[in-house]
Amino acid sequence: MEYELHYGDMKAICTTMGAELISLKKNNGREIIWQGDETYWNGRNPNLFPIVCSLKDSKTVIHGKEYQIPKHGFARRKEFAVAEKTDSSITFLLEDSAETRECYPFSFRFFVTHTLTEDGFITTYRVENAGEDTMLFGIGGHTAYNCPMKEGDSFTDYEIRFNKTETHPVYQCVVEDLGGLLYERGIRKEYENVSVIPLRYDIFDLDALMFSKLNSDKIQLVHQSGDYGVEVEVKGFTCLGLWTPIKKEAPFLCIEPWSIIPDKEDTTGIFAEKPNITALKPGEDKIFSYRMRLL
Repeated sequence: MEYELHYGDMKAICTTMGAELISLKKNNGREIIWQGDETYWNGRNPNLFPIVCSLKDSKTVIHGKEYQIPKHGFARRKEFAVAEKTDSSITFLLEDSAETRECYPFSFRFFVTHTLTEDGFITTYRVENAGEDTMLFGIGGHTAYNCPMKEGDSFTDYEIRFNKTETHPVYQCVVEDLGGLLYERGIRKEYENVSVIPLRYDIFDLDALMFSKLNSDKIQLVHQSGDYGVEVEVKGFTCLGLWTPIKKEAPFLCIEPWSIIPDKEDTTGIFAEKPNITALKPGEDKIFSYRMRLL
């Protein structure tokens, strides 16, 4: 089911399927969010929980038992309940079920709130441990922004700007394992110690750029003139993915704040040993958020 949000000149559409914000316009102008097209990618703005990207062989071990968690988790394929709604905000809720416990054995309450602002939106995730054991999870956003943003522009007229120099390893897949694990030989040295990345499609010939640790808390997708674009401010996230489909020259770019990265080639396969895994004691919760504003 779809719901409209309004705030001043801003209008958004959200859906209970996956708790996504699937449309954003100002003054009924050009669409900000990619609208999905199977020629390129039929996704729009999925919410990633309880993992980001892939597990080695799609498997992991939790409490000594093997589980198979699908790529990017199961939340994006689930119907959420509406927990609260106002004119400018909506909160969705997903709780564990017999079906989710088959691949992920924890009891949880996963809240996704979308709030319109005067110049964009805020997406807030709150994860609550509703069980009696320590809960382990990862989480991420996957918003696809139309790029180019104006008629007559091209993808290469835009660039990514970080508000701090990024100094940590940036991974990409290797040819024989596209969309899979992270390999040491997949580290892209040319994207370390940078604060600006001019966009080209061939950057993504080996899938997403995956920043293993963020220094920045603001990431911009902006026209090289600096006159317009979007800025994403992150809170609670430690990693980042930048993605557009491999060799499709798709007219969008995803800016993806993550709490964890995909499995590395030398992973033990034990869920608790994933880098940056979040652990919550019974009754605890944790909040992550990102704010998008139009520039």
